[in-house]
Amino acid sequence: MRVPVGVDPLATLRHLRAIHAWMVSPGGERSHQRVPGADVVAALESGPMVTHSRDIPDLGPLLLRPFRDELAPGRPVIVLPDWILWGMPFAAFSLDEGVQLIERHPVTFAQSLHGLELLAADPLPGPAGAPLIISAPEGARLPLSTGGHADAAPLDVRETARVTDLYEVEPLSGEACTVGAVLERLRGADLVHVFAHAYLDAHLRLDRPPGTIALSPAAGDDGQLTSDMIADESLRARLVVLTCCHSGSGMITPEGVRGLVRAFFVSGAERVVAMLRNVPPVPSARIAALFHEELRRSESVADALRAALLRGRSDYPDPAIWGSFILHGPP
Repeated sequence: MRVPVGVDPLATLRHLRAIHAWMVSPGGERSHQRVPGADVVAALESGPMVTHSRDIPDLGPLLLRPFRDELAPGRPVIVLPDWILWGMPFAAFSLDEGVQLIERHPVTFAQSLHGLELLAADPLPGPAGAPLIISAPEGARLPLSTGGHADAAPLDVRETARVTDLYEVEPLSGEACTVGAVLERLRGADLVHVFAHAYLDAHLRLDRPPGTIALSPAAGDDGQLTSDMIADESLRARLVVLTCCHSGSGMITPEGVRGLVRAFFVSGAERVVAMLRNVPPVPSARIAALFHEELRRSESVADALRAALLRGRSDYPDPAIWGSFILHGPP
């Protein structure tokens, strides 16, 4: 199963018998809320939509508000979604009337509690190198469900100029942005920023993690940086930012979603920012630039993303845009 590509989250939610929500405090206290399927259907059919959205139902009253008194102000909220809820923008859900979760709390996703514990307890070995900015590969191609490839829409390298200026590095872009060149430079990068097209496999397979980043073709390869290639690497990146459509989606398993995000974690990355939906290149690049600006003056990745999304929400109020940016891993 894929989220959200190939699956209608709203249609699937209508068939649930119930949603069980648990809240676990930093001290280990637990509370539970059972939401009957009939309440979910009522919310989908007649309940309010998320602010500035026409098609995203606000599940905050069902999933968040029962726990709002237990949430310490300003503390990060770590969400461990299950099944179809992986495709929902929790940061945009309402915590109070007219108040979205992102306004009071940084929000991060985790693949599982055990995975989050491992990431927090396993520091990266040794110093890493300079930031790597991968931007606008030239001639990128996307695989088709019918076989073969189609040309990807061209991207403008100027959209990452603010990011490269912040870190005072030259981007890896254009024809130079090949699979071989990217893999070589990934291995030593402390921070990785990718502005490219991504794609989920048309036919998901249990023997291969889904997901590919479309880079520039070169002799001997078609420019596809796949999840299994990434997972086979040994990285030291403290943060990977994927401004690629659907880069946060994949195949749902009991241990989270198999896809590009999981591949970067397997390779050694500590945190990954990825996108749930198909967001146009210009707003995705500009919100990502705001994130890097905030990251330069914040000690917390989650706080930096929260500040960037609140700024980006002013220019792009549709939560299908700003709510698609999800931080995976420790706050």
